[in-house]
Amino acid sequence: MQQSRQRSRLMSIVLTVLTLAAIACNLPGRRTAEPQAAPPTPTVDVSTLPPTTPKVIAQQPFPGEELPLDGSIDIYFDQPMDRGSVEEALRIEPAVEADLTWVDDSTLRITPRPGSIGRAMHYRVTVESSARSAEGLSFESPARLDIQTVGFLEVGDTFPAPDANAVETNSVITVFFNRPVVPLVISEDMSTLPHPLSFEPDIPGSGEWVNTSIYTWNPSQPLAGGQSYQVSVEAGLTDQTGGVLESTYAWNFTTLPPEIVSVSPTSGVTDFPLDGEITVEFNQAMDSISTQDAFSLVDTNSGLGTRGAFSWDEDRRVMTFTPSARLHLDGAYQASVDASARSASGQVTLSSPSVWQFTTVATPAVVNTSPFNGEQDAELYGIVLFFASPMDEDSLKDKLTVDPALPEDSTVFYNSYNNSLSVSGGLEPSTLYTVTLEPGAADPYGNTITRPYTFSFTTGPLPPLAQLNVRGIVGLYDASRTTELFVRHRNIDQIDFQLSRLTFDEFRTLAGPQGYQTRDDYVPPANQVMRTWTLQTDNELNEDGYVRVPIASPGGGALDPGLYLLVVDSPGVDGDTRHLMAVVSGNLTLKTSFDESLVWLTDLQSGQPLRNVDVTLYGENDVLGRGTTGADGTLEVATPHQDNLWDVQYAVAQGNGEYALAVNDWDDGLGAWEFGVGSNFQFQDYTLYMYTDRPLYRPGQEVFFRGILRDKNDVSYSLPLQTSVSVAIYNDQGDVLR
Repeated sequence: MQQSRQRSRLMSIVLTVLTLAAIACNLPGRRTAEPQAAPPTPTVDVSTLPPTTPKVIAQQPFPGEELPLDGSIDIYFDQPMDRGSVEEALRIEPAVEADLTWVDDSTLRITPRPGSIGRAMHYRVTVESSARSAEGLSFESPARLDIQTVGFLEVGDTFPAPDANAVETNSVITVFFNRPVVPLVISEDMSTLPHPLSFEPDIPGSGEWVNTSIYTWNPSQPLAGGQSYQVSVEAGLTDQTGGVLESTYAWNFTTLPPEIVSVSPTSGVTDFPLDGEITVEFNQAMDSISTQDAFSLVDTNSGLGTRGAFSWDEDRRVMTFTPSARLHLDGAYQASVDASARSASGQVTLSSPSVWQFTTVATPAVVNTSPFNGEQDAELYGIVLFFASPMDEDSLKDKLTVDPALPEDSTVFYNSYNNSLSVSGGLEPSTLYTVTLEPGAADPYGNTITRPYTFSFTTGPLPPLAQLNVRGIVGLYDASRTTELFVRHRNIDQIDFQLSRLTFDEFRTLAGPQGYQTRDDYVPPANQVMRTWTLQTDNELNEDGYVRVPIASPGGGALDPGLYLLVVDSPGVDGDTRHLMAVVSGNLTLKTSFDESLVWLTDLQSGQPLRNVDVTLYGENDVLGRGTTGADGTLEVATPHQDNLWDVQYAVAQGNGEYALAVNDWDDGLGAWEFGVGSNFQFQDYTLYMYTDRPLYRPGQEVFFRGILRDKNDVSYSLPLQTSVSVAIYNDQGDVLR
């Protein structure tokens, strides 16, 4: 049965060779050189075959190709022709005066006389069916050829587009032709090529051909703002195919008027530095004199203007104003640029003035704290002071005192983003703290806080706690000993307990991989509740206490072997704690594989094997197998095949007064990876090794590869039954190449 499954898997296996395909996406597949076959011997003497009717097999220019005005048309027949009959059968529409020349007996050349064909014209050449071959056979039907003469050179597109408005002043002017206008040349010969553009008004700059049909003009300085330009390509420009621009092509565009793009500081900014600079960015180069004259910075508290110096970036688009002296503390300012500011061309001004306000940094002071002054039940996370303005971090050192003192490992951190000073340290619960910031803390400009700042708060108690002192959701308990555990508690008066018996199905649901979805909401049936009780606690505020809790009865004793649910709760504690208890008499070891499971049952006290005990293996929802332990306490059980070992499996030993439980994911400290040992939980029928004849290939090179495939059964390898497999080659995009 296993061999059958392996054969079916092998028939569908696809060997993915990503590395090869990613290097050479168009590699040919593996090929075996074949001997050159001898040429076949003709079975018919073609000279004895009867003649066939003639046909036109080709033309030049080819279909879709244009005929130059000084070009010729060649008609190719499939056999020698009777020249006179062909010339009499030849028709051209519209009529064209032309000379006829026979290149050979099967090729006729038609050469239009100068001026007889027009540009961008369509002609039809027809050879009527009266034309005959040299053997005397006529055409079965007329042969027709369509000829298109070379057309006109045209402007296909432009940038800026015709009639475009709001064009950037740093734009490059580009024209796209429908035909190649210039040949491909080296850069040294660019100066010999034509420059087809003219401008009104003139635009100084330089032009270049990007390729044979795209021409660009790079202005040597920004275009004038708000200016209308006309660009022209004069008629008569010729292309490389003989086409000519029939008429002058002209288009217009208008540039952006000057506008302010951004300012810094923006309107409404607070805490602007006293030594800060004001910048104004425009959408184009500006006239520096008129723009500087249009700028003003006024202290709104006094109404006085602010003196300073101007500077510009290289493109004259960003103006920076640097005040001659520091701005005022707690100052309110209004900046403005009047509409009289002109673009670099001097022809256009701003469409409207721009005005914005900001305030400077405030006098240094503490404006808020966390916890706030007088706060009760404050959190234990730390202390934060918020300042009215940026502070000099060095001036804050040793200025803060906390009473009672914080632990020595407490840290102090200044956050320049929100001008705050944070103290992180272990605050004690239910404690009155007094925090003082001594005089001398300063801002970056030397302005200081001259008076001490003090505030107080009281921390809250530690949160109430009722916690089982166990390692996890499930615990194993020795049926031969008193069933008890410890509970850690704090700031509570009582602890409530409920003990219920569980069936195995209930235990499997609550302890399984999806148990977290049902465990908290599970309510045991009333007939399974064995005991409910309450313990009173008496501890000092914020002090942890531990209490030993007997589970079976107030006086102690052991629970009967089986499965139980213990729920622990307390008033004031959010949510309850749930603990699954397995009371066992034996130790059960479980090892699983893809097709079988092994269990080993020993006495929990003596460690001796336990024989003749029934064992049932369960999956997440079903029974996988059953058996009875042997003399050595072991049992091997064949189980349904599984493709991975991640699926949960339970083993329950019950009988002869014994009870034991094991789950295959109870492997804390025992996982292979914890010992540096590799493991694979996915089933594999086969193992494969592949290699190629070289590590790197050029596109188009032939690739040879070899693979070794073996049937795999645990650590045993053998030849597979089949002798061939299918191979797929993928590139790095996942496309199948072969």
